[in-house]
Amino acid sequence: TKPNNVMIIMDDNFHLRSMRKQIFNVCQEHVRRTARESSKMSAHQQPALALATLWLDAPVGQCVQRNASRPPSTRVSNESIQKIKSTSELPTHGRTTWELNMITLDCGKDGEEELPPLVDQ
Repeated sequence: TKPNNVMIIMDDNFHLRSMRKQIFNVCQEHVRRTARESSKMSAHQQPALALATLWLDAPVGQCVQRNASRPPSTRVSNESIQKIKSTSELPTHGRTTWELNMITLDCGKDGEEELPPLVDQ
């Protein structure tokens, strides 16, 4: 990454498309504000926005099992897991501006899936 670049990593389920769009819009506004404040920067120093999303897809049964293996104080209700799964809006994989760099990993497989690069170095 360039010396002036900032990387923000957010950990949330963002199960609704509108949530993912809102994050994209907030990031865009940050880039615009930074660009206005740094108008004396050269072109290669100007801020840019790259948003990458990793969508982890797992069967509800597996989510319930993993949740049960957590310490009791960190568990969520099975009803919450069911609700999130039933209301999740799957990624559009490039059909919307904010989901151009979206990768889905199938977490229900027995083996481990290798994570492809999300952002260029």
